[in-house]
Amino acid sequence: MRPSPHTVLGRAAFAILLLVPARIWGQTPPPGWQASIAKVSVDPKLGRTPGTAFVVAVSGQTAFLVTCAHVVVEESSPRVEFRAAPLREFRATVRAREPGDNPRGLALLAVENVPTEVTALPLVATANSVEGEEVIVAGFPRPGLRFLAPKTTIAGFEGQDLTLSRETVEGFSGGPVLRGDSAIGIVYGREAGGYGTALISDVVRAYLRGLRVPLDGGPPTPQPAVQPPSAPKAVNTRDNRTSGLKEVWIPPGAFTMGCSEGDTECDDDEKPAHPVTITKGFWMGQTEVTVGAFKRYSRATGKPMPPETGASGRTLNPGWKNEGEPIGNVTFQEAAGFCAWAGKMRLPTEAEWEYAARAGSREARYAPLEEIGWYADNSGDQRFNSVRIWTEDASNYNNRLKENGNGPKVVAQKRPNAWGLFDMLGNVWEWTADWYGEKYYQAKEAQDPQGPPEGTQRIMRGGAWNNFHRNLRASYRVKNGPEKRLIVNGFRCAGE
Repeated sequence: MRPSPHTVLGRAAFAILLLVPARIWGQTPPPGWQASIAKVSVDPKLGRTPGTAFVVAVSGQTAFLVTCAHVVVEESSPRVEFRAAPLREFRATVRAREPGDNPRGLALLAVENVPTEVTALPLVATANSVEGEEVIVAGFPRPGLRFLAPKTTIAGFEGQDLTLSRETVEGFSGGPVLRGDSAIGIVYGREAGGYGTALISDVVRAYLRGLRVPLDGGPPTPQPAVQPPSAPKAVNTRDNRTSGLKEVWIPPGAFTMGCSEGDTECDDDEKPAHPVTITKGFWMGQTEVTVGAFKRYSRATGKPMPPETGASGRTLNPGWKNEGEPIGNVTFQEAAGFCAWAGKMRLPTEAEWEYAARAGSREARYAPLEEIGWYADNSGDQRFNSVRIWTEDASNYNNRLKENGNGPKVVAQKRPNAWGLFDMLGNVWEWTADWYGEKYYQAKEAQDPQGPPEGTQRIMRGGAWNNFHRNLRASYRVKNGPEKRLIVNGFRCAGE
């Protein structure tokens, strides 16, 4: 149960009820969690009170610190003073900062050549927090900007927020909420009625993982290589002289279609998982159909290009000038027409699409998502926390994407799957040939399934640049009317 309304703290801190003995800035700090705390100061011309940050990882001589985005807004190189290095000043680099004016926004700082006394503060799950639990916050409140560590208690825990029993004042924004020697949250603001507010550590960890920060010590661990497919690898590629696109041969084989084992995010229409055999090999576009390829089709057939502007009024590729991006805003009929023109090609069946996307992988994604797909969190100017923004501000989600410059990317920039196909997850949704049937998987059609014999909506696969990570899974299905025209709708072709 949380009080309201919110009051944005730009540079928050705590009024003190009971203080853990505080050390004056300049004295040698005690060991433990205090060695991770730092004061963050921006250009004096900006006229803002310094805030707080804490170290979440140390790799070699580089320290990574997390703070609130509003602490370093309009600043790319803030000054940092560590509790573990009294009277020394360092320059930090703002590696990432969440856009917009959301008070819960986070920022990542990096400081080079830090002294060995600087240590990382572990981030632990907040889930077992209870009302009345005693915690500590740490930072540099006004006046005097002395380091202080007041005790407080958890007054409420709802969604992504902790409510704290003492009001916050300037200076503590970006400081940790401490349980023992670990952080369970980060202070960001205050509410009317004398309560402080903090973002839970689970969200902070998710943000940092997305930025590849080595949270558990040491350098980032290398990602495991994708498992080779159980069927033979692609044995051939060819250039389609009509479309100008490259195609990959997908050999016949068997796979399990539907919800991947261990995937907890599956919808009912992804179940039950069932064995499927693809008895005939087929060619498949190595990339999504590009703007350049669709222009060739338009010139050759006299068919118009799709509208540049989507139903939302946004134009992503004015004049279709960037020919390396995937074509979007295409209907099912337009996609099927292109494939028929491209020489014995067609839209893939849903089973063919999933078989080709998995390329032998049994996982929800054939490799780490950041390496293979463009989606909402990585397709913009800055890192974008799509789940949090949707949860807090769903009605403004598309505007936030626009403000952050999110959009489709030139094809084939990410890592391909084991059969050499690019962007099977992310960038734009891909039309398939199948009608949608909510309970179709219950039939467990085992050989070359073609989908229901009729319907009103067609299946699309793969997810797009504006989606959450959840939508970018090999088994995820979405349905659209064949006439539906959306800027995120694209396709690739298949054929014998």
